[in-house]
Amino acid sequence: VADWTDVGIGTQRAVVEKTLDLDPGLSISGRVVDSEGKPLRASISVTGQLADAGRTRVSRNVETDARGNFRVTGLQSGQFSVLAFLEGTRRRTRVSGLTGGETGVELIFP
Repeated sequence: VADWTDVGIGTQRAVVEKTLDLDPGLSISGRVVDSEGKPLRASISVTGQLADAGRTRVSRNVETDARGNFRVTGLQSGQFSVLAFLEGTRRRTRVSGLTGGETGVELIFP
């Protein structure tokens, strides 16, 4: 990420470019499908507990795209559960015991 800062040195002023390297964190990604493998629209809730000293609880919410794909970013190391709520119904399904950095998580609605 590039950032510009106005810096004053005595009576002189200059614009200095500085570059920041940001840690994007870990992510969990996957898709939501029916029992035949067809993609489904769903609301995704990722909850978990970080592996930090305070065992901080976290929660992130996203929606699947038209192909049932989802991606939750900005996570730290910890244990997570992914819960999918099927759009327009009360049906839901869950996968537990995930760590940040997991890909290919599949949530299947029977």
